[in-house]
Amino acid sequence: MSRWMRPQAGEDCQLAIMRNEIECSAETIFKFRYSADRFCSIFIDGNLVAHGPELGCPDRWYFQDVEYPLSPGKHIIDARVCMFSPHLAPFRTLSIAPGFYFENLSGVIVGEWKYTPLDGKFQRSAWDWGGAPKVSAALPEVTENTRWHEVEYFEDNRILHAPDLPSCLQGEITEFSRKDAAGKTMVIFDDYECFIGTYRFRGKGKVKISHAETPYLDDRCYMYYLKGNKGERNGSFFHCDPNIFEIDGEADWSDYTWISGRYLIIEYDDSVEIVSLELRRWGYPMTMPAFPEADGKYLELLKKSFTTLRNCSHDIYLDCPYFDQMMYSGDTLAEIAATLAVAPECKLPEKTLRFFAMSQNPDGSIVARYPCKDPELNGGIPSYTAYYLISFACFSCWKNDSPLIKELWQNVAKAAEYIISGIDSDGLWKPGRWMLLDWVHSWYNGIPAGGGQFNSEMNLLAALALKKVAATGRYAGYIKEAERWEKYSEKLLSAAYEHFFNPQRGLFANDIEKKYYAEHSQVLALLLKRDERIIHALHCETLAGCGSFFSFFYLEACFEQNLPELFRRKIDEWINIASHGLKTLPEEFGNPRSDCHGWGAHLLYHHFASVLGNRPSLPGDDIQQKFKLKLFAD
Repeated sequence: MSRWMRPQAGEDCQLAIMRNEIECSAETIFKFRYSADRFCSIFIDGNLVAHGPELGCPDRWYFQDVEYPLSPGKHIIDARVCMFSPHLAPFRTLSIAPGFYFENLSGVIVGEWKYTPLDGKFQRSAWDWGGAPKVSAALPEVTENTRWHEVEYFEDNRILHAPDLPSCLQGEITEFSRKDAAGKTMVIFDDYECFIGTYRFRGKGKVKISHAETPYLDDRCYMYYLKGNKGERNGSFFHCDPNIFEIDGEADWSDYTWISGRYLIIEYDDSVEIVSLELRRWGYPMTMPAFPEADGKYLELLKKSFTTLRNCSHDIYLDCPYFDQMMYSGDTLAEIAATLAVAPECKLPEKTLRFFAMSQNPDGSIVARYPCKDPELNGGIPSYTAYYLISFACFSCWKNDSPLIKELWQNVAKAAEYIISGIDSDGLWKPGRWMLLDWVHSWYNGIPAGGGQFNSEMNLLAALALKKVAATGRYAGYIKEAERWEKYSEKLLSAAYEHFFNPQRGLFANDIEKKYYAEHSQVLALLLKRDERIIHALHCETLAGCGSFFSFFYLEACFEQNLPELFRRKIDEWINIASHGLKTLPEEFGNPRSDCHGWGAHLLYHHFASVLGNRPSLPGDDIQQKFKLKLFAD
């Protein structure tokens, strides 16, 4: 049990400013520990010193330790604690009991905590809908006359864990241009950024603070119909919901959690001025690597891929930092693979695999997204269980000595058995639920054309997942399970050939009637075994192409089967469509709802693991150059 604090019982408080006075007699390092039910920002004498704690879940909640130098005398510590109701909270956050935890770890004298609520109207944004709500409030000047209330203490039985990751609060961003005009200041970042803004205003009047990924070409824009409106990113209309404040005197504001994009727009009445503005980067600390054997447009593409990974790597992975802001068990396959290749010391892959294991459904399937107050999406996505198993197998190859392999083995085995339980008497996997595989323009709702109930892609994906995880099982000593999964992998592949393969075209069809074809089933089949008929057809036929996410498998098949010309063809597609003013790689190129989407990071993996050939082949292998794909002619 630990002693937490909160506003007085019965008070409807979405955002509380908790304050204390600290005093030291000499120069000292102030050490303290804190946690919060959702998240909070810690300020000392107005300086942002921490934001957190690391995002957790009910089974694994975190504390965070802070050290901060103090000069002799009195100092003010503020904790701006978010206590959002479930309908307002960011989708990625979970709650046990709203509150704030603080523990003094030094000899500094700490007084009694008090709080004042931020009174205002909170509502969820129609744009960055997955994130924190927007607020409309009077932003009071905090003075000695501010009304402070006694906090209420309560005992909380959650176990607080040490952080798994380093702090995501980074240094100040200086790489931007600032355009000041009458009543409006616009910050245009040199690159896409996730950041926390801290602002000071003076005067009397209204202030609006917005952030956006891109300007649009006209004022008619709907979130799900953005095609044709984003153009070349040179529009003049911003579609975003602002925070709105009334200023009377001098007042401070800090974004109560990180926000994202390339544009920060501050609009204000003539009687208001911006006194100061500080922008701190938020994200897992990563350094862009050198890219040997890459130059020109290909090098620029890799840099965009890294910027995408950096902005989607926080205290969890994100599918996108602007809209959903959640960690999906499918999307993270690309992010995990990329991270293992360019930042092998990063702890995010371990946390990701562990969190999805903790959230596993009773039937063994892996939830679509977690942490999330609504983890399943449209009743569940069977393909995401297969992606999780492939992610685990990928991690096991690169981190074959990790104790996580044995720690999660029972969850992995349960997920593999979930796939097997969905195999019908005809040998095909028919799991039901949402058959999402990839976002392709000619497919409805991400489902292979003609294969709404069952299809070749899902069966080949299941076969690949079982094959991959069986290899990990053999390495880890789980021979019986490995043999069982290998057997079912072979059965699924055999059934797929029987029901979906068209020998006249040398291709797998999506559907039993063999009317619809796509690249997806071909590359999955090639990852299971070499078939010259498929290779020939891929060179000659025009098929529904792999989307941004599934191109991971396309490029992987090209490496496995030594197909450099097809690899280069796919890379050239990316180069051509990624050159339209983007700093990151989007969710989809034809309909880019999100300018920055984590699955575009897999190009990093393929540069290091395929173009340069630095990869382990199987669990237990050293990471060394096994085979180098001759992508570029000598």
